Amino acid sequence: MTFGLPAGGPLDLHTTLCIESRASIVVDDFDNDPVYCAHRTARIYKPGSYISVPIILPDGGDFGNLCAIDPAPTEPSNPRMSGKFEVFAELIAN
Repeated sequence: MTFGLPAGGPLDLHTTLCIESRASIVVDDFDNDPVYCAHRTARIYKPGSYISVPIILPDGGDFGNLCAIDPAPTEPSNPRMSGKFEVFAELIAN
């Protein structure tokens, strides 16, 4: 799998979706998503689908994000998947 990023290569955080929001971001199909189809992340890495859930520490601080990228469109918005990401992010935070 490639996303325009070599294994072990540096990732410019300003090219990511998760840096823009403290909220979860879920994209089932970048090519057909009205909000994210033209986003620089879609142009640079060409993902099919994406999910990112912020990891917020008990003191309100940011730890980072739990995210996954698939080269093909999938359904990370499915409650079974997105719900697990929310639970895992909470477990990591605590």
